Amino acid sequence: VLVDVGLCVCFYDFIDVGDPYVYPAEGSAHQRVKFRMVVFRPFIGEIIVGKIAACREDGIRVSLDFFDDIVIPTMHLQAPSEYVPRRKCWIWRFDEDDESGGIEFPMQAGDKIRFRVRTIDFTSLTTTAKGITATTTSEMKSNTNDDIDDTPLPGVRRRSTSIDLGKDAEVPSAMRIMGCVNEDGLGVTSWWE
Repeated sequence: VLVDVGLCVCFYDFIDVGDPYVYPAEGSAHQRVKFRMVVFRPFIGEIIVGKIAACREDGIRVSLDFFDDIVIPTMHLQAPSEYVPRRKCWIWRFDEDDESGGIEFPMQAGDKIRFRVRTIDFTSLTTTAKGITATTTSEMKSNTNDDIDDTPLPGVRRRSTSIDLGKDAEVPSAMRIMGCVNEDGLGVTSWWE
């Protein structure tokens, strides 16, 4: 993962290959090259289909097979949704006011899920005199029409936070996506078929 760029998936092609240099006492040639890579970085508001990897009380983890750091927190699930620990799944109770108690739509591991990208977090680690510091830069949709940031996309704002990590602290992932499914047409794909 390149911070503020995205997940590098694979090499695409060379743009320029410089002159080779052989340094004294070395048998290898060193060359400066320019190349292009295929990079995964969804845009804010993009709709993606993934697979539910796990359901927990704090939300849903989604996998794209090549990228697993996608979370959908409880506040971004359809309302009213309820976690069932015994079944390890979330259940959306649609039309709960109905006499029959409404219809239950389960969300469980292995289901295909369609979600909208709300936030992309990039975290870089630096070593300081006090230990390790994690700096997270978040990109999210701006609530205003003012483009006061230097972000490349209009309507997107950036925020950065830094925290000192203790010796036993969990190291955050370099790139994390937060999604939502609380809109029409989003959620488990079989619901909409």
